[in-house]
Amino acid sequence: MGYSATLSSDLNGGAVRKACEQQVEKLKTLCQSLRTKNGDSWCKDNGLDYWNYPEEGWRKIVASKSNPNPTMIWKNIISQAFVNEVDLSSQALYSTPGLSPSLDQQFYGFTYSAACSEVEIDVLTGVMNVVRTDILYDIGKSINPAIDIGQIEGAFVMGLGYMTTEYWVSEPKGTLNPAGTLNSINTWTYKPPATTTIPEDFRVDLFPRDSTPEIPENPNLLMSSKGVGEPPLVLANTVFFAIKHAILAARQDSGENEWFELKNPATVERIQEACMVKVKDLVL
Repeated sequence: MGYSATLSSDLNGGAVRKACEQQVEKLKTLCQSLRTKNGDSWCKDNGLDYWNYPEEGWRKIVASKSNPNPTMIWKNIISQAFVNEVDLSSQALYSTPGLSPSLDQQFYGFTYSAACSEVEIDVLTGVMNVVRTDILYDIGKSINPAIDIGQIEGAFVMGLGYMTTEYWVSEPKGTLNPAGTLNSINTWTYKPPATTTIPEDFRVDLFPRDSTPEIPENPNLLMSSKGVGEPPLVLANTVFFAIKHAILAARQDSGENEWFELKNPATVERIQEACMVKVKDLVL
């Protein structure tokens, strides 16, 4: 189980929202000036009369004399903005309100999550396979579930690389090369996660925020959503400890019940060595 926090969605999303609000005010001012100048009938004929549709507003699809093909009022407004030389760009700066490093409050959107992973290992070769991973992630009210789930999956697989394959080797002291020189400089010697690293059965669910009505909305978060990016990376430690449990089972089959250390990352070589398979164990 892990928890973490992020600011990117709040900062960037908050700035985007402010810029959009500025643009909305510009376009409203344009529409009202055209209404004052030309009258309501002209606005209706040109498909600009969003005030007649209080529920749908600019999203209302209408047919007008100037555009007989049904289209959103918003598109007609944008066309008028172009004709009347209204700037269709906006800039905004945004900072999350209420945060105070001096009060040790640097985040609002702490994310909470839980994961469970099942692995299988080959005790003879050390090859490992992630059979299944389940993740439940609390992201508040997701702005875009498809993107958020993709972020969770990507961060988890990145963590899988850290936990299982990405072993870097540096030059020791007393050699011809300077100590600390990185030897694992390419994919022949450094193994980032690949398609075979991904769990065969990978299930990611977002915590249903609607099932907890007793939790109040947070006005300081963008649309009550929490950010997601790197935090799911830490959930990959479930794979590491599942590997260790599998090794422990293999060692117990050989009568080895003592505690053992498994260094991170759990590479093929380290898994094979930790299983302590002896020549006599290979006899049928």
